[in-house]
Amino acid sequence: IKIRQVDSTGAGDAFVGAVLKQVSDIKNKQNISFEEWKKIILFANKVGAITCTNYGAISSMPILSEVRNLF
Repeated sequence: IKIRQVDSTGAGDAFVGAVLKQVSDIKNKQNISFEEWKKIILFANKVGAITCTNYGAISSMPILSEVRNLF
């Protein structure tokens, strides 16, 4: 995801948190399809990318509407 990077602090934590949030919302975690994994990772990539566009770890975490509106 192309972004204008400002600070990468917290990007990895944001990515992992986004993956865990998406997986926790799935009822049947034993049968996550490849297509579902692609959506989960795309969402997490967006969260990590947006986090890099601002300074700081917590203050740069996006809200859900920012992630959905990225593209």
